[in-house]
Amino acid sequence: MGSNIGCTKEYTRNVKLIFLGYASILVTYLFLVIFILLSLTGVSQYTVTGIVTDKETDKPLIDVNIQIDELHKGAVSDINGKYIIKNLPKGELILGFSYVGFKTTYENIYISGNNIILNVALEMLVIEGRALARL
Repeated sequence: MGSNIGCTKEYTRNVKLIFLGYASILVTYLFLVIFILLSLTGVSQYTVTGIVTDKETDKPLIDVNIQIDELHKGAVSDINGKYIIKNLPKGELILGFSYVGFKTTYENIYISGNNIILNVALEMLVIEGRALARL
């Protein structure tokens, strides 16, 4: 009798080990399938690029801040006024362009499956004031 109980315990232990082995393989394959599906559906794989210039002189503007607030993403234009924002999802986005001494500009774009080229010309901000008379 004692030898049958030992065999049953060992058999149960072996079945548990086999089950755990299959379960870990199944979980690994499940994560692999999810990763492949997310890669194929195009999650966050689009870019917006462009050049930011001065509207009056048509010269490139350096260090313009380009921001997509809803995604907490952004970029800064380089020495040639070029910028690039990567890993964007499909859909509608609002890009804000701000630069000291220029009016902040907002551009709506819709990414539907292609990368976007968005060139923007910023207007100089003119601040008018009045001279104060001396008393």
